[in-house]
Amino acid sequence: MSSSEIKQQKSHIGFEFEFIRNPKYNLGEIKKSLVKLFKVKLNIEKEHHSDFIPTDDHWKLEPDFSGGFHLVEIVTGPLPYPLARIVLLNMLKFIRENKNIYLTDRCGLHINVNIDGPYIQNMDILHFIL
Repeated sequence: MSSSEIKQQKSHIGFEFEFIRNPKYNLGEIKKSLVKLFKVKLNIEKEHHSDFIPTDDHWKLEPDFSGGFHLVEIVTGPLPYPLARIVLLNMLKFIRENKNIYLTDRCGLHINVNIDGPYIQNMDILHFIL
């Protein structure tokens, strides 16, 4: 196993996906679509930065008024690197293809990376990201 593969196996990545929903597209419909797509539990929270801490298989959907009244955020827990890559690609496809969701310059994608062990010192960051 290469050092790059070891680093990937020792890393976890969490995401915060922000997007604006059509007001007619309610949070329950978003939840239903995402649960079907990702096979995870999904809490609908009433406030931004709620106390619920997501896990790899239990995420949260919450309002994020930084981009307006209908901006929402999907927050995952830390995901193993191979799964995180799949989640990232599928979520971006979901946002791109959903006619009830759109992005503006007020939306963001936050990526939280945790690498276990001393591997980060010799890491090729660009290779890891790709």
